[in-house]
Amino acid sequence: MHTPKVLGLTAAVAALLVACQSGPSSSQGGSVSIEVPDGAASVSGGQDDIRDTIAVAEFTPSTEVLNVTGDEKITLFSIEFPMGTAGERRVIRSAIVSDDVDNRLYLGQEIICSGPSGQEETGIQTGENFVKGTERQAVMAQFTLEADEAGSWTCVTQVRVCVPGQCSSKDGSGSIDIATIDEITYRPTELTASNPLPDWASTQRPGSDPLIIQSGSADSFSATFEDVPLDQGGVMLMGTISLSNCIEASYPSECAKVKDRDLKTDSTVVPTFVISQLGGDNCPSITLNGDQGAHEQTITWQQHHGTFWFISPNMELDPNCKPQVRADLTFEVTDGNGIVVERGTASSPTSVVSIAPARPE
Repeated sequence: MHTPKVLGLTAAVAALLVACQSGPSSSQGGSVSIEVPDGAASVSGGQDDIRDTIAVAEFTPSTEVLNVTGDEKITLFSIEFPMGTAGERRVIRSAIVSDDVDNRLYLGQEIICSGPSGQEETGIQTGENFVKGTERQAVMAQFTLEADEAGSWTCVTQVRVCVPGQCSSKDGSGSIDIATIDEITYRPTELTASNPLPDWASTQRPGSDPLIIQSGSADSFSATFEDVPLDQGGVMLMGTISLSNCIEASYPSECAKVKDRDLKTDSTVVPTFVISQLGGDNCPSITLNGDQGAHEQTITWQQHHGTFWFISPNMELDPNCKPQVRADLTFEVTDGNGIVVERGTASSPTSVVSIAPARPE
């Protein structure tokens, strides 16, 4: 059975994220091969430059206005690229940026890929509430596709728009104007595929159960990576963690266990991210700072959903320590409603942590 492995966020994401923030290539549309310019992938926080090549990028969406469609879906982007061998891995990334929203609307997207046999596989699903009057709202998704067959692959971005609370019907009205590459150049709406990654780059879904955190409390989870090469230079970890402000008990359903819950109350969350090589007290360890993603975030009641991103600096591994690297992720709710850290499912994770080389080949 044709089942590509969905691996999640990896090193190319750092290059892609920073490339978007630094400006696009000279291409103004169409499916193209582009290269991140030297210097465009310098990540803040004092870490070394990370450079990668985007193999394929599509900047021209099929429509520039998304209308409420209920449970219907629209194909917004499509890219095609070769997989040289079975087992080859590439980061597939989709970003949708709003230029204007006429009321509070949910924008959801999923990336679907298929190989030469034609069997479709959903890589990842993400979504966020967009609020009128807020500039440069974005919903992003990325995962690492491991091909189970060589040949030509196609990935598409499918989107849906609906009024929150009415997403199973076509009731309500509203539209989202998409910001194209010409309008917001530092973070374009796009679908991209990276060049191949090393075969040891991997990801983990940090646990299978949601994490329920009461207001005034903190809780944590970890992800440990085994058999990390000690002779191939430094490594970095990246992650995307999905949270929900528990404004109601029904969605997500775990919010029913949260004590402090109110429909029109924000939630303030402070994260602590620690990356460590295991094997003793003298082994390398890094506590991430705000520039690297460990910054306080207020998830408003209108937004409801929030996402923490982090990219660790290059961490040189000690050959005298174990070939194991662990990420310890802690979230403290300092004010407002309690939260739920969502994990998604094994096939469509909403929270992932990944390890990859600091300088991908």
